[in-house]
Amino acid sequence: MKICGIYAIVNLVNGKCYVGQSVDIAARWRGHRGKLRSNMHCQGNGCHLQASWNKHGEQNFSFILLEEVQVYELTVAEIKWEKELGGDYNIRPAVDSNKGIVWTIERRARASQAQKASSKTATHLARISQANKGRKHSAASIAKTRLANIGKKRSLSTRAKIAAAAKSRVLTAEHLANRKIVSNRPEVKAKISASLTGRVLTAKHKNKISASQKGIPKGPMSVEHRAKLSVIAKGRTCSPEARVKISAALQKRLITDETRAKLSASQKGRFISEEHRAKIAASLQGKTLSFEHRMKISAAKKGKPFSPESLAKRRATYAVNRDAKQMLLQSLAPMT
Repeated sequence: MKICGIYAIVNLVNGKCYVGQSVDIAARWRGHRGKLRSNMHCQGNGCHLQASWNKHGEQNFSFILLEEVQVYELTVAEIKWEKELGGDYNIRPAVDSNKGIVWTIERRARASQAQKASSKTATHLARISQANKGRKHSAASIAKTRLANIGKKRSLSTRAKIAAAAKSRVLTAEHLANRKIVSNRPEVKAKISASLTGRVLTAKHKNKISASQKGIPKGPMSVEHRAKLSVIAKGRTCSPEARVKISAALQKRLITDETRAKLSASQKGRFISEEHRAKIAASLQGKTLSFEHRMKISAAKKGKPFSPESLAKRRATYAVNRDAKQMLLQSLAPMT
């Protein structure tokens, strides 16, 4: 018959003990005794019971049943007995939690090696994935995770490992589709917008972003991509505050000769369709520039040197317009 309750493993030499709980006391004692005899009760410098067993011998230890209780009373009873007897050989500071346990460097290394050696099969990974599908963390769990990570700084080696793992990760089409669906939800967009509102990036952060983007080839946008951007931008208006911020940011921006050359090269050979021209014309119809805006444009153009290529284009355009005007006047001369 199984006995459910609280037990103690007592060292008869010094009186120290280990307090535990079990729904089957006899089976638990057999498990303890087997591991202690094999020197496998627990590994590392923190296992005082195993070290004491090895020092004093099995004959100096006694297994005692302290109290029989119901299953739902086990934890409360264990806490009571551990406070009363001391529980010198218990590793966990709290009976119902692993908080406060500090692993030695050797034990961490062994645990790490054991995890690296355990390779999960495709079937195992599929089961884990299936079990986690649809699983949602509670608000309390999310808050705990967030608080645990605030101020936590990862070492350079850890960052490198995370980056390497992310680069080698291949997302399935299903995963990408699910991510797209989630990111397009209004509540998700609202959360992202709220988290970014008022966020100020430091100069160091901006430099990191700039450095990470350098060297990444940016090819031409597809028609589908352009259509999406157009739909997003339609009807979108910037507030006066946003306009002032954008203007101030652009005024401080220094365009290098290299950037100018890249912009020039990207515009060369670019063909604007008639539809595009019509859209530009429609957007400009009825639009009047304020006096202040005109003065700003005039001030910006003053002293701005034109490249020889630009001057040649302007002269050619002027010559074409002049010839067209002369031809028009000649055609109207007989009528007068």
